[in-house]
Amino acid sequence: MGLNDPHAFERTIYVKDADRSRLIGEFRRARRSGQIVALGTATDPYQPAEAKFEVTRRVLEAAREVPGLSLSITTKSTLIARDAHLLRELGAASEVVVNLSVTTTDPALARRVEPRAPRPDLRFAAMRTLTEAGVASRRFIMPILPLLTDDAANLRALPAPWAPSRTCSSSVPARARPSSSSWRSTFPAWSPSIRGSTRDPPTRHRST
Repeated sequence: MGLNDPHAFERTIYVKDADRSRLIGEFRRARRSGQIVALGTATDPYQPAEAKFEVTRRVLEAAREVPGLSLSITTKSTLIARDAHLLRELGAASEVVVNLSVTTTDPALARRVEPRAPRPDLRFAAMRTLTEAGVASRRFIMPILPLLTDDAANLRALPAPWAPSRTCSSSVPARARPSSSSWRSTFPAWSPSIRGSTRDPPTRHRST
């Protein structure tokens, strides 16, 4: 798209046309072939512009017309709570799961690591809205950042806000590149420290 400046991805927004008939055709092909329809694998489907343009919502409305789908949504946005009832309707006839990504319960650290993402407590509230609506939901404890969010206290604290709900949880270790200029400017001591770190990555786990 000719966007070489990383900040341009935040300022220049391309809104795709969600053609209903074409979407229904694509969903029917996915159902016939047994493919999983995954939203949010490359970019968050609930970016701020979604509140105005409702492209993702129209995609979900088209998916509702094709029962028997396998659909997953990965996001860190609280805007997904807007579609809780639509997702419940989808889940009545298809296999639907929402993956909500969170890295830490510390709001100050979260603001530095993910400056434009909703606060952790707001994401927890969105998860509660989904589970109360009967939407199958999972928490993605990712990315796990060496020397920042991989300590035992943080990893123990992350599942706690969802403890009363019957949701499936996943922890997926991931490492950010210490060569990133944005990370070096935000955490100047992090890059040299991570190179000498011998801390083992967290173990993948699942719980209910």
